[in-house]
Amino acid sequence: PHIIMTNANPKLFNLPGWGDRLTDTSYKRLISFSKKYQFVPLRFATRNRKHALGSTRSLKKIVTDLQRQIGNDTASSMIIGFSIGALLAYLLAQKMHFGKVVICSISPTLGPDLKTYPPKEVRKAFPAHYKEMSKMRYTKLVSKNVVLLYGEKEPVILKQRSLAIAKQNRAKAIKIKGADHILDDIYLNALKRVI
Repeated sequence: PHIIMTNANPKLFNLPGWGDRLTDTSYKRLISFSKKYQFVPLRFATRNRKHALGSTRSLKKIVTDLQRQIGNDTASSMIIGFSIGALLAYLLAQKMHFGKVVICSISPTLGPDLKTYPPKEVRKAFPAHYKEMSKMRYTKLVSKNVVLLYGEKEPVILKQRSLAIAKQNRAKAIKIKGADHILDDIYLNALKRVI
């Protein structure tokens, strides 16, 4: 007799915002919402570490490393990113087919969007990535089941970029009433309904 092995649960990958950690209360709550998924941590940091934005590694190498960690079996998996983590989730979803992609308050820092920030501020945050990010574009995603969330109180550029990505990918964009650029109760309650 043939025995067919199946994965117990599809995987959940979560990429946090700048300076955030998956051990923060808000991320623990977010992970707990997704009962049907098996959370898989990635070797990654959001600030000044070897595997991070703000390090000396190129953004392309960081994305390639994350892609390698995630592996090929992603058709039933979900990836969620917040802020700069949403940008990384977006870059991964350009190359990989995920069952579901949830992009929360994406940092609009590619191509011409970079010019909306004070150059000194962006170069300080991403010294090794500034030039690379200025040449990158928001291309269409390979993944089809994509949801973008953004807060009502967030900067206009972020709202515009979220809506443009949603339109380009025929995805759903959800404005969260009363939310700002923080993974608080308001944001988490909206996110819970999407997951």
